[in-house]
Amino acid sequence: MRCHAAVLLLAPVVLVAQSPHATAEATARDSIPQRLRFARLTLGADVLALPPARTAVPGGTRGVPGQVLPRIVVGGTHFWGWSEFYVAFPLPAASIGSRGPTDAQWGPRIETGARLYAGPLAPGRLRPFAAVAMGSVSVRETRPAGEGPQITRFTVVPSLGMAWAHQQGILESGVQWLAPGRLASPIDRVTDGTFTMPRTAVWIGAKWWVETTGNPRARRDLAREADGAHALRREGVIGGPFVGLGPSSAWALRTSTHNRAVAPALPAADPYARAFEPVVGWHWPRARLSVAMPYRRFRSTNAGFGLAQSRTRESGSMELLRFVGDYRGFVPFAGPTFGVEGLTLHERDGARERMHITRRRLAPGVVLGWDIRPTRRERVVLRTNLRYTPGAFVDVPGRGRAQFAAFEFNFIQMVWHLGRAPQ
Repeated sequence: MRCHAAVLLLAPVVLVAQSPHATAEATARDSIPQRLRFARLTLGADVLALPPARTAVPGGTRGVPGQVLPRIVVGGTHFWGWSEFYVAFPLPAASIGSRGPTDAQWGPRIETGARLYAGPLAPGRLRPFAAVAMGSVSVRETRPAGEGPQITRFTVVPSLGMAWAHQQGILESGVQWLAPGRLASPIDRVTDGTFTMPRTAVWIGAKWWVETTGNPRARRDLAREADGAHALRREGVIGGPFVGLGPSSAWALRTSTHNRAVAPALPAADPYARAFEPVVGWHWPRARLSVAMPYRRFRSTNAGFGLAQSRTRESGSMELLRFVGDYRGFVPFAGPTFGVEGLTLHERDGARERMHITRRRLAPGVVLGWDIRPTRRERVVLRTNLRYTPGAFVDVPGRGRAQFAAFEFNFIQMVWHLGRAPQ
């Protein structure tokens, strides 16, 4: 935006015959396609081909056949096609392949990542890319002692691939390094076992562009911001109340010493948790500040060999969001959060209840993210939130600490501004 302001200041010197008003109008028009194409939503699917795995059995190990795992992929290209952020949702019920001697349910879980292309995506161009994703892999096996627990490990997944863009979307293929090694999948309550994941997997997929900003209405709205680059540089959007809704995922970044002490048959890491996140708030355009009040209810469960454990985290918080600049529709923000955490730990051994603990506490945290805002008049904005609340845990007297899902990622949240549009 600063370069646009410099153009406006130098234009009367370089182009004496042209009026300042005409120059500002031309600058605004030049910025229109850049803002409208800064980010584009994509929807698609891919198939992930997983090589064979191995599992421990009494007296040795046995092979587990590979599988083909379909996934639904939701994403968005950013920075005019130079990068993409995406979330891949696996469909285990539709996987193709045998489960092997232990009826193993195994493979990658939900994956959230970013790709960087060697050049901007353009129709007819083949672009190599490198990517890194946050995700997890898991396994659950059925043994003679019964169905075991779900074992999950958080992973960072690098990958390399090629993408070919066309007018309707993107075709892509690549290889990723799962590198989880061995997962501690027990044979019974007292006997350890291992499940060895493959280290690499390949995929092929297709995505379609979903038009959200390159439409005539958005183009007209942006053209009406008649003060040229000066207007485009301002952060101000519709002020007043807003509401929003989006899916959120959460992980525990630390293991539970409680499980190691009293429930070794269950994994020490809290399983992946999901929730829908409604939010209400108020935005002050001139101050570039929002107060947001989201609500989340995360619940994760795990059970193995008759022992069951569930953890529920109910969180209502108040967040102060400070917006920083406006990079042609990409508007980052950051701020503190202050919330009330309701944490419940419940354990059963067969039909017998072993433990039920509920704690409430005040817990500060931090949030950061960005809005995709092509024009100042946008009533519906796509928002991404990353949030960390380190106080999401329960201390069990004499038994250690139970960790709850504390790191949250809300990739796509729809935010509706309800106030008056700026004039």
